[in-house]
Amino acid sequence: MLIHNDSEQKPVQHTTIEFLEIIMHLKEGIAVLRDGRFEYANPAFMNMTGYDWDTLADMDLPAPFPADEHEAIMRSHDAARRTGKPSDPHELWIETPSGMLRIEMSMTLLHSGEPAPVLVTIVDVTPKRRRMDEIRKLSDRLQSILHSMHDVVVSLSAEDATVLSINPAAELLYGIPLRNLGEAAESDLIALAHPEDQEKVRDFYHSIVSKEFDELEYRIVRSDGTVGGITRSISQQ
Repeated sequence: MLIHNDSEQKPVQHTTIEFLEIIMHLKEGIAVLRDGRFEYANPAFMNMTGYDWDTLADMDLPAPFPADEHEAIMRSHDAARRTGKPSDPHELWIETPSGMLRIEMSMTLLHSGEPAPVLVTIVDVTPKRRRMDEIRKLSDRLQSILHSMHDVVVSLSAEDATVLSINPAAELLYGIPLRNLGEAAESDLIALAHPEDQEKVRDFYHSIVSKEFDELEYRIVRSDGTVGGITRSISQQ
């Protein structure tokens, strides 16, 4: 059993003291539950949840966390006890005295004593979540710009040359449904070129490995059989 208060600790081995000292200084929040009741919590856990030890000691899981997360938290707890396997990480927002905090919670069964305690780990992922939200916003803005453009913009995978993204202007240019173009590969785009231009288009695509930017003017054959001319610029990202 891990004891929170130094004054309450019984004599322990030197290695156990070192272990407790490490836990006390971890940035990750660590708590131990037995039968769903808090038996230990390190300072990081108390700082993140906003509860001191006297308050936590009188609480059962999932009381320290938002009510709308209680069901999911208890599912993770019960699954860890039932299977003996670590739970899948679960992200949630919690309100603290310093503001809203995004944490990642996981639980692991500790095979010591009866009933076996459950180790709860919480990690502050607020900065990561905010960065991801910013990236998502930028991506949404970029997609909005691309969808409003009359020029065709295609992104190809550097690994297998499949289409990662293509904007709606391509459907008007080629006369092919966008969903079909979205499942295409580089070879399919080359096949849309006029037969007499396909070889130079192929060389053009392959040249991007050694060039950062290039342009080529060539003809395409639309789905209705009409021939059109386009200028393609390509860059390596």
